[in-house]
Amino acid sequence: MLTSGGDCQGLNAALRGVAKTLYEEYGKEVEIYGIRDGYRG
Repeated sequence: MLTSGGDCQGLNAALRGVAKTLYEEYGKEVEIYGIRDGYRG
């Protein structure tokens, strides 16, 4: 999933919830990646 912020400000919280739930359900079976500083990273 990729977001660019702006008009979707609440999406960060939604993505955090999805990632947290996946990690709690599947543990080390799931890999979650993030790119610091978004498009600049």
